[in-house]
Amino acid sequence: MLKQLLDYAWHDVGLIDIVLDRSKPGDADTVRITVEWADWEPHPPEKRSIIEFTDCYRLEAAMNFGIICYETFLDAWPEEDHPHIAKIQAWSGITGLFCWVFETNSTASMIKIIARDVTIKPLS
Repeated sequence: MLKQLLDYAWHDVGLIDIVLDRSKPGDADTVRITVEWADWEPHPPEKRSIIEFTDCYRLEAAMNFGIICYETFLDAWPEEDHPHIAKIQAWSGITGLFCWVFETNSTASMIKIIARDVTIKPLS
């Protein structure tokens, strides 16, 4: 699914909400980001989706507030050389981790998620 994220147009995709699910800590740490897709392609067929990062190991959210506007993404991309990937792999022995980065337009916020899997689900 990570490849599918690379195929989508991220500029001006609306950020609706971010949910951190730690109800099963260490077993099922999940970050869900609800988005509203911009009008241009490529994007999933639905207007709103939940991007669900599962088997998460790190969430960095440097977010700025105080701007009264609808928040959208400037861009999103994988950060292949994030230093915490190697650190997590060294102490855990886990492989297959990736880091996905979201940068916002209006507030210049940065969200980085290190996880093992990601899926995109239609918002029902």
